[in-house]
Amino acid sequence: MTTSKIIKPLGDGKRRILSLDEAMAQIDAHQPPKPQISQEDEKLAELPLDVQLRTYLGVEWEIHSPKIKSEKGKTTNQKDIFTFDGSLARLRAAGYDRHPTPSEYCSLIMDYLDGNLRYKPLLKEIAEDILKGVGEWLSMAMKMMCSRILVCYGDPENLVWDEKKKQYVVNGNDIIHSTYTNSPISIPSEKSINLAGVDNDELIRFLYGRSFEDFPERVRKGDLLGLLTLPPDMALAPVCCSDPWRLHIDGCYGNFRASRGVRELK
Repeated sequence: MTTSKIIKPLGDGKRRILSLDEAMAQIDAHQPPKPQISQEDEKLAELPLDVQLRTYLGVEWEIHSPKIKSEKGKTTNQKDIFTFDGSLARLRAAGYDRHPTPSEYCSLIMDYLDGNLRYKPLLKEIAEDILKGVGEWLSMAMKMMCSRILVCYGDPENLVWDEKKKQYVVNGNDIIHSTYTNSPISIPSEKSINLAGVDNDELIRFLYGRSFEDFPERVRKGDLLGLLTLPPDMALAPVCCSDPWRLHIDGCYGNFRASRGVRELK
């Protein structure tokens, strides 16, 4: 059996015979570096194509919020509405894990407005469905402490609507999956505040996914104006985007909202 060899000229005009392994090593040394593939991308590539196409920020999204059915049983274009706990039960029965977080939700909408979903038709369809009809529940609850420290609870559980009290209450166990606390803030409770007047970049990035200066123009000062409403002092409230025509994170007036689920990639 013969061994393949390559002849390489030397600087003095002489030639030296390289083995195939030596030659391949020199060729590889001059190749551009291979792109680094993250574990998340590797995991995504193993999923069915339809799941890949509706995955954003590492979670698979429900394409359409449930719609109301007519008396004849036909699906209308009007979104159905649920209490926070009713929405959570519905989406889990449909195979999803939770609502999208505020930052996931806002990032998707702002990427859509920036044109970043132009070649991602299913994500574009999700964003367009979000911007129709009523606002939707998000995977967070808020409580404003007397010290003006805002506590945010991620992926809350056991938070149910009490029809007699007309408010949400904790039913049974703790609601906490994760918490985020912000230093004392000067934002008033129960008022819709234009984010242009909020001097708290940490809070804005936490809730909206980016700094205010990086918002699309329509969210900074246009028709999809970015707003924030905090709950009454010492009141625990689930969070929603209360207006589909504005990017309005609301921890105050949500009792019934539309439902959309997301599922963590396994």
